[in-house]
Amino acid sequence: MSNRISSPDKSSLFLLLFSFLFSCHPKVVDFVNTKSNFNAFDSYLVVNFKANQTDISEEGRKILSEIEQNIHLEMNRRAYRPINTNPDLVVRYELISNQAIKTQQNNYGYSPYSTFPSQSYITVKAVLESALLIEITDVKTKKLVWQASVDMDKYTKKSKQEEIIKDAVTNLFDTYLYRANSNTPDESLISAK
Repeated sequence: MSNRISSPDKSSLFLLLFSFLFSCHPKVVDFVNTKSNFNAFDSYLVVNFKANQTDISEEGRKILSEIEQNIHLEMNRRAYRPINTNPDLVVRYELISNQAIKTQQNNYGYSPYSTFPSQSYITVKAVLESALLIEITDVKTKKLVWQASVDMDKYTKKSKQEEIIKDAVTNLFDTYLYRANSNTPDESLISAK
């Protein structure tokens, strides 16, 4: 008897392993406007979509500050300069969250021959669903240069909030491969995971 794995079994095993690994990483949805003149971009300004809201809690402000810090780190890695007046690009971010109620009904003891009614248990769980959106817009043309979003629910296995935010922002920026003043995509900007 041979211990070798046949070719169809190898490909099935590879597909199974690949799909398992892929499902563990959050899916990033992104768009890059390749018609943008990346040579003309060298400065940026970070803006929060909901920055003017006064009802943001202290913890919420801390989260937004963490997001901004990580955006600055990623833009700095690409050699862009942060400025407050007349930037080439506006980097806008938004943390979208919603509380959802998930219910599950379990029926125990059901039998068509039973003289007793079955017992039913309903489990109700409140779940916070959230997504992070980051987009870069050309100030002169008002056109979208790049946009990416990620479902934050995949990051809940991490223990520290700082890790979650850093990983999410890094995964988003892994799809923006342009350095300041360069039209050539640079794949070395993709972070090592």
